[in-house]
Amino acid sequence: MKDTYDFLIVGQGIAGTVLSYTLLRKGKSVLVISSPHHSAATRVAAGLFNPVTGKQLKKTWLAQELFPFLHRFYPEMEKTLGIRFFYPTVIYRPYRSVQEQNDWMARSSELKEWLRTDTDDAHYRRFTPAPYGGLETLHAGYIDTNLLLDRYAAYLHQRKALREEVFDYDRVEILPDKKGVRYGAYRARYLIFCEGAHGRFNPFFKDLPFNCVKGEILDIELPEALPFIVNQGVSVIPFRGEARAKVAATYQWKPLDEVPTQQARQELIEKTRDLLSIPFQVKGQKAGIRPATRPRRPFVGLHPQYPALGIFNGMGSKGISLTPFFAQQFYEYIENRKPLHEEVDIAKYFKKQ
Repeated sequence: MKDTYDFLIVGQGIAGTVLSYTLLRKGKSVLVISSPHHSAATRVAAGLFNPVTGKQLKKTWLAQELFPFLHRFYPEMEKTLGIRFFYPTVIYRPYRSVQEQNDWMARSSELKEWLRTDTDDAHYRRFTPAPYGGLETLHAGYIDTNLLLDRYAAYLHQRKALREEVFDYDRVEILPDKKGVRYGAYRARYLIFCEGAHGRFNPFFKDLPFNCVKGEILDIELPEALPFIVNQGVSVIPFRGEARAKVAATYQWKPLDEVPTQQARQELIEKTRDLLSIPFQVKGQKAGIRPATRPRRPFVGLHPQYPALGIFNGMGSKGISLTPFFAQQFYEYIENRKPLHEEVDIAKYFKKQ
């Protein structure tokens, strides 16, 4: 393992994975430092990507840019890693009433690129009660996040580009005359923090407005494979064509821990019973902390006082959708000085100080 790199990346959740892969693809030398004691929210997440979200079904921010990009990015990464982890599929959303059906039929032209209302409801009723029919969300799907992280860690190990150790902020040394950064025996042009929820404890970026949230999901077993995602209150997400699925997710701001709760379990079970017309058995429950932010936008950029330090974090529940596009934009910002999108650029938070 050498001691000089273009980039040191701290964290190997979805942010650190996608950013480091983007940099390697651009020919940059990278060392990823991942702490075995900081669990990645990506390992708990259901891996969903969805261009139309919320109770009112609003188009995801920057959907026109994010979704074409991710539909190119992840299949290319699959080829590099030699595995399948990317599963595009529709999301079926049953109408809750005739009124909701009429409202969405009237609105469908606004989101015709992303929604389809002329659905084969009989096909979906095999799995979910849909007395009023439903609509399909297009360009959606899910990722097998644990397989991706594990295989990518092996990919990094093969290249001697991964160190599994606890990162120590006190060992960071900013080199004079903008000559980069040193961390222990390693030297790099840039040190980029991709620490997920642990980023709220980072002393270099402590003033960024994190608003982390706890989320819990269930692993369930089904009598047969679910061929699509179904969403209404929760999402039931199939798993690799097997008779298994994930149910996601709850949102809780206190306490911020990774301990599964009976309350969340019962909430998810009840909503799943309403959503599925086939039986299911709960096989597992997980809890994690999402690196959400108060402005509900990612944190991307270089530190104004220490420009060798950067952050790529705050992706929240939409990390699967956001990271590929903004990793490319971050690269262009660092290497070619192309401006970051103003809503993710951290510079505005430092201007207020």
